[in-house]
Order: sequence, then C-alpha cells, then structure tokens
Amino acid sequence: EDLEDCAALVLPGVGAFAHGIRNLRNLGFIDLIKQKVQADKTPILGICLGMQLLADESEEKGNHEGLGLIPGSIRHIPAEHARVPHVGWNRVSPQNDSSHYPRQNDYFYFDHGYHFECSAEFISGIFHYPSTMTASVCWKHVAGTQFHPEKSGKAGMLFLRRFFESNEIKTVDGGLSLYA
Repeated sequence: EDLEDCAALVLPGVGAFAHGIRNLRNLGFIDLIKQKVQADKTPILGICLGMQLLADESEEKGNHEGLGLIPGSIRHIPAEHARVPHVGWNRVSPQNDSSHYPRQNDYFYFDHGYHFECSAEFISGIFHYPSTMTASVCWKHVAGTQFHPEKSGKAGMLFLRRFFESNEIKTVDGGLSLYA
C-alpha cells in the first residue's frame, strides 16, 4: 500500500540473486513492481543486486528468472584474469549518451561477483576489469547500476541526482538536496 503513490522505485541490493528474487516473490512484490514499472511507467533504479534483478535471468546459485525489465542475463565474472569478487573503485565511461553521468570517467565503488550481459543499446556505462563490463543499464524509465552510488562519494550523488532529475522526481522537501 505504501508503494501505490510513489513517484519512483529504488531496488537496492546486497546479496545473491536467488535469495533476492525469492524474497521479492514471497513478499508479493514482483507483480507490484511489474505493474508500477510496465503499466504505470513508474521510474525504477536498481542498485547492485537490484540492477541484476532487472534482468531476464541469472546463473547465480542455479538458474533463476528475473524481473525481465531489461533484456539480459547475469553471468559470473570470469576469474581467469581478475580477482572475484570485484571489490573496489573503477572508472566508468558513459555510453549511448547517458544523461545520468554528469562527467566522463568518474570513479565509482563496486562490490560484486556477477555482471549484467545485454545488448549494447541498454548499456549506459562500462568499466574495465580487465575486460569491458556493464557498469549501468538504462531503457526508457528503467535504470540500474552495478556500482553503489551511495558509496561512491560525489560522483555517486551526482549520478543519483541526474537519475531523479531525468525522471522529474523531487525529494520530500520539494528539491534535490544532493550534492550540487
């Protein structure tokens, strides 16, 4: 009931895909999220696991169906050339003229062992670890970040501000009281 009149949804996430999607299902949120996002056109931002849950499917801890809001699959980061899980700071390069990034090549904080594989048209940011991976996705009013904007200092706050502004969302006090 509290979500009926919300201007936007933020789907945070720390943990594993299997547990996250099961919890959404058990709490009755899947149908509500799909109704709000697909039918009502409510903007949604998925963060880390929240972004991964936007995908069609995941191979984490078995094969699981996702929310299907952005076409793509969640795959394990190949361990041949990189430490997994990936924890730390990386430069993100905006893609497809993404309006969510105010500057080129800012650093953002990551903590994940799986990544989002999708068509280039849905990728709004990339990073290298050591191969190129999806840092963020966007399709219409559906967006997600593999990084944690809330842990990424000024760059993360600016990203959040741009997401809210691009969707014409105001904070409780009527303004955007994030970093200027």
